[in-house]
Amino acid sequence: MGPRVLCLAGLLAPGLIAQGVSAYLPLQDAELNAQLDALAVVGDLPTLRKPYSVQAVKAALAAIRERHPDLHRELTEALRRYEQRAGLTRVEATLAASGGAGDGAVIPNGGGERMDSAYRVEATGQARLGDHLLLVAGGRATDQPGKVTPAGSHLALGWKHLQVDVGYRDRWISPMQDSAMVLSTQAEPPLSVGVSSPMPLPQFWNLHYEVFLSRLGPLQRVQEAGEVHWGRPYLLGTHLSLEPVRGWTVSATRMVQFGGDGQRVTPGRLWQAFFKPVQADNLGSFGNQQMALASRMNVQGATPFSLYIEYAAEDTASLSNTRFGNLALSAGVFIPFLPEALLGRRWAFTYEFSEWQDVWYVHSKYLDGYTHEGVVMGHWGGEARVKGDGVGAAAHMVKLRWRPRPGWFGEGTLRLIRNEDYGLRRYETGRSLEVRVTGPLSLGRWGARVLGGQDVFGQRFARGEVSWLW
Repeated sequence: MGPRVLCLAGLLAPGLIAQGVSAYLPLQDAELNAQLDALAVVGDLPTLRKPYSVQAVKAALAAIRERHPDLHRELTEALRRYEQRAGLTRVEATLAASGGAGDGAVIPNGGGERMDSAYRVEATGQARLGDHLLLVAGGRATDQPGKVTPAGSHLALGWKHLQVDVGYRDRWISPMQDSAMVLSTQAEPPLSVGVSSPMPLPQFWNLHYEVFLSRLGPLQRVQEAGEVHWGRPYLLGTHLSLEPVRGWTVSATRMVQFGGDGQRVTPGRLWQAFFKPVQADNLGSFGNQQMALASRMNVQGATPFSLYIEYAAEDTASLSNTRFGNLALSAGVFIPFLPEALLGRRWAFTYEFSEWQDVWYVHSKYLDGYTHEGVVMGHWGGEARVKGDGVGAAAHMVKLRWRPRPGWFGEGTLRLIRNEDYGLRRYETGRSLEVRVTGPLSLGRWGARVLGGQDVFGQRFARGEVSWLW
């Protein structure tokens, strides 16, 4: 073993064996995630992936106790159920009614739930089986056929800077709040095994890392040697982020969809495809790849805000392993506490924009595209078109959040999407407005959500929900 490897091991070892396993905070709790988005700015959370670990959130909370006491108090209270030895962590029961939703339309970032579902029940609990082992059990059920899934359930073995998760854990890899080009919560979480860092490595510019392998749904059409058959591909994901300057975080992400074609996949072929995609994918038929480079800058002061950008590619260009093709560009601005001259500090504002070229989420080998259980695993705009149409598009999102007092929360989200005019059909501009409100009860919280608008096919739709939350 060389001296450089010994030096690196010496730097990592103390952190790797310190502290125990960490729970992750759920991505489907809108109110909690609104508070976490604010903490990511004012507390400088140096990561561009979610969900956040309890350990990382606690460390960021310690830094804002004096500057933002209300946010500190509310999040400290919310964390308690995720630090308990055993017990329920989240329950939701929702009744819904809808009209006009097109066949198969999916709720944006809703874990694969269809727009016309009549109910949703979610429950999650956890049990710590020692300092380094955590079992999270639960799931989600809707009235759609076969839709009782173990979403969120996983077994975690972990330390401060090294954690292994096996199960159905959600992942969101992007600085964007409302969309992610390479991996979001648009589809339900597949079965996966992953290795990641719950806490950053401070000796390496607050390095965060994650590597995972997922098994996608079985009903995917795979084409090989001119023949089409059903297959079950894999998804390999890798993500690294650094904070070279306090408040500025950068990241690199790579996704490789492969397998499902009946051929044996060796580590050598996978290695070749990862580092030489032209030879393996463009000139061969190994699989489907995406990459993304992202940056977020948190600016503190009287009115803290965050600026972020993501540059992604679905392919290479000019048969070069270092030139990117079929590009996507996303950018956003987030102000967690508006100034008094503009509504006031109980309001938050977000604007995000995404534009992508053709062939995103479609593929010549995987005829159902970059999907899990028939739903795109990236940007919600990938569902706003005819299945299999690799048309480019541009999307906008404006969001206002309102927290009048503890226990009350409101959120309004306006989404627009326009597909290019070279697709399989003539599309219209899609428009939707989503309004969500929650408030306190003697036991838990009540919630209501309304979502409506016009889709890219010119069809009007509406959906209303009432919920009990705990």
